[in-house]
Amino acid sequence: MEPFVSDTNKRFDFVNKTVGMNITGNFIQATRKGFEEALKHGPLLGNEVWGVRVVLEDGGMHEVDSSENSFKTCAAKTFNEYFEKAGGCLLQPVMNVEISVPSSALSNVLSSLQRRNGQVLGSETLEGNLGCIEAHVPLASMFGYTTELRAMTSGLGTFSMEYHEHMLLDDYETRTVCEENGRKVKSEATKKKK
Repeated sequence: MEPFVSDTNKRFDFVNKTVGMNITGNFIQATRKGFEEALKHGPLLGNEVWGVRVVLEDGGMHEVDSSENSFKTCAAKTFNEYFEKAGGCLLQPVMNVEISVPSSALSNVLSSLQRRNGQVLGSETLEGNLGCIEAHVPLASMFGYTTELRAMTSGLGTFSMEYHEHMLLDDYETRTVCEENGRKVKSEATKKKK
């Protein structure tokens, strides 16, 4: 199992490098299905897992005792075990946010974006005493922003946002989200921060 980055929407890659007949085709497909099913409900929060390549190099089967279901189950258990050892992480959606405010409120709005873990890309003062800000902000940080923006700008501030990309949560944020959802993270990187 290894990280997999794709420019397409492909979220999983399965590579069959088996040689000979240690595993027959139907068991190879069952193994693939087992990994695919495990990826649909990842071990951290039960969310879909992206960016994994599985390379099947070898295995064994018994003509009487082996079944497709046993290969699927084994693949799913293997995925969960190695995902935990690899220190899997969570992704968060990040939004491109454009904000228009009176220029007198520009510094307060910039500060509020920083408190929300936003990355300010630029700000400028336009004609008519109007300020414009562009930033990347995690979607989770944008909840309740309309109310805060109205309070800071006496109801004159507006914003729009659209999806930008998914970004990794750091170990601390991952642990926090998992614990809030009743899950424990057992990755080595997270253990070191405790």
